[in-house]
This record gives sequence, C-alpha cells and structure tokens, in this order.
Amino acid sequence: MNKKFLKIAEIGMTHDGSFGLAKQLTKAAVKSGANVVKYQCHIPEFETTRNAPSPYYFRDENRFEYFERTKFSYNQFQELHILCNKLGVYSCISPFSIEAAEMCIDIGFDYIKIASGEVTNMPLIDFLAKKKNLKIIMSSGMSSTDEISKSLNKLKNHKEFYLLQCSSIYPCPPEKSGLNFIEVFKKKFKVNVGLSDHTITDATSIAAAALGACVIEKHFTLSKDLYGPDASFSLNPDEFLKLCNSLDYVWAAIKVKDVKKDIKKFKVMKKTFEKSIYAKRDIDVGEKITLDNISFLKPLSKIHSSDYRKILNKKVNRKLKEGQPLDWKHF
Repeated sequence: MNKKFLKIAEIGMTHDGSFGLAKQLTKAAVKSGANVVKYQCHIPEFETTRNAPSPYYFRDENRFEYFERTKFSYNQFQELHILCNKLGVYSCISPFSIEAAEMCIDIGFDYIKIASGEVTNMPLIDFLAKKKNLKIIMSSGMSSTDEISKSLNKLKNHKEFYLLQCSSIYPCPPEKSGLNFIEVFKKKFKVNVGLSDHTITDATSIAAAALGACVIEKHFTLSKDLYGPDASFSLNPDEFLKLCNSLDYVWAAIKVKDVKKDIKKFKVMKKTFEKSIYAKRDIDVGEKITLDNISFLKPLSKIHSSDYRKILNKKVNRKLKEGQPLDWKHF
C-alpha cells in the first residue's frame, strides 16, 4: 500500500476568482511548508442548478453565479499545476463533475481529491474508477460508513489511495472532529488514513498525526479577512508553517525503528549510565560474595549489575579493595 506523508494546503476558493492571488497563495503555501497545494475545479453548468441554495456558512451571493465568477480556465489550471511542480510540490484538485474531472486528469494533476459531497456521486466515482493510474484522496465528510465503503471499494486499488476523516462543519468545533474514526477507518478499510481539518487551530491535526494520520489537509489563506466561505477558518502562512513543523516532528517521532541498530549508537551512553558490580568494602581472599559486600555503581565496568546472581556465594581468589570493580577473573 503506497503511502506518503502529505501536508495539504487547501486554497479552495480563497482566491475569489483572482488568478494572480491563486498563484500568490500557491507560492506562500509552499514557503509555509506544504508539500501539496490543492484547488477546486467548478464548472457550474455541470455542477449545480441556477437557483440551488447556498450552504449555511456562505450566503453572500448566488451559488451558480459565484462559481461562474470565480472559475478558472483549462490554461489557468494547467499553469497552477506546472507552478506546483516547479516549486517542488504536488498539485491536487477536487473536480465537482465528470467534465471537471476530465479536464483535471487531462492537465495531469498529481492527486485527484474527492470532496465530501461527491462521495455518493456514483457517476463521478465510476468515471474515476476506470482511471487506475490516478492517485486518489477521498474525504469522508457527510457520508455514512456504507456510502464510504461503496465508493472506496471502487477506488482503493488505484496507484495511491487515502481516506480522510472529515466533518462537514465550517468551522468545526473540536468535539465534532471525530478523530476516533482514524483508527476505525484503518481497521475497517485497511487503507492510508488522514484528516481534513476544519477546526480553527492546529491542535486537532497534530493529534491526528499522532494517531496515525499520514495526510493532513488544512485550509490556507494569506488573510482571514479575505472574501469567501473559507478564509475565516483557514490558517495564515505563519500558522501553517507552525503546523507543518509540528507534523514533521510528530511523524519523525512515531516512525518504527530497529532497536538493535540503535543499541550500537548508545555504547558510550550505556558505559556512562549503566551499572557494574563494585566492592562495597575490603573483601578478603576466600570470602563469599553477598549483597552485603558489593555495590551496584556507575560506570559500566567488567561485570554488569544484571549478572549479580552469577557471582553470589562465590569465593574470591584475591584480596579486593573497597570501590574496586569486580572482574570474572576474581573467582
């Protein structure tokens, strides 16, 4: 099961239709530690009716008109993909229709992200299921376990696949984050698991990494005052950089290591901190070793303290001075 550790900066619609701002956000996200920059591809006529209601967290304008006003062209998305690769990071995009997916795949985006609301869009899922060479990231969002399972089973054998725990609440309070699902998804689906985090801090993402999430997606903005549905609960560059540094730290800390190899590195430390057996007082020739005439002291010398039972009741063959380390040749 192919796996990478991905720090996704979700630019989403924070660019508000400004291609220049989208490029600026991309560069800032990379500078702030992201190794994946994510966009959204909306082609309104293939995605929504003209009078579709807006979500509760964004009612400033008609949804269809908003997507029409803020959408990017094929060439613009292609330029963003190329920019990501030039900056040494992966590009990622969420298509919200088959037509959008066709364009994103043709451009060559490194990752295709299935947004929460698209998990049950089986025409889109079936279309993507045929493209076995894709690297897929899927948010669980508002879907039931059975709905997730139905789409996941069609996609999990792709080149790479990641399932993200996600609560479709904007912003999301900590008690609704559902971090327990990271372990549930790992055990139930046997796939790479991550978190799409809509909380207003980095704490939930860091906790998710410690619980085994190998992907963290967080909304990114240059300013929380920017227009749109996402900016207010996004991280700014300084906050995102802090998060990325913390994620790198946690992922390094939980890597499984070969203890036997590490023991060799601690040879000098072991000599300094571990204990050997020393004479507690002068010991005469022929005297038996007991717990009364020996001490267990640093530094490590000839007989390790763990071997003390091997010398108990043995007679010494020479006089030993107080504080002298015992040696096997003394018996």
